[in-house]
Amino acid sequence: MPVKQGSIVLVDFSHSNLKETKYRPALVISSSKYNETVIDVVVLSVTIYAVEKEIIRKIVAQLKEEKIKEIKTQLLELFS
Repeated sequence: MPVKQGSIVLVDFSHSNLKETKYRPALVISSSKYNETVIDVVVLSVTIYAVEKEIIRKIVAQLKEEKIKEIKTQLLELFS
């Protein structure tokens, strides 16, 4: 399966006891070219936490509004 950078994927993250698994969304951050040439794909786990604003140290990037809408739509499809 071709995996492109920027794809949101479902990953089987096994629990430490290796008896339970849970599918979780992840963002592919490795380049598409890298993904074509090796068996590994580098992903960033998408986890939902509620945090107080005071503990945020720095904003490092901002997604465009159209991209945010696209991501929301894809996540809703995954969990519907």
